[in-house]
Amino acid sequence: MFIYWIIILVLLAKVFTFFETNKLKIVKRGKLNRKVY
Repeated sequence: MFIYWIIILVLLAKVFTFFETNKLKIVKRGKLNRKVY
């Protein structure tokens, strides 16, 4: 059971980092003056 939790956490981390990088690219394209965290 514990191994499944690790796999789920890794997948969530990958998806989260993927969306964060895409969000940063969109923010950099749209608004260069603002820094949105």
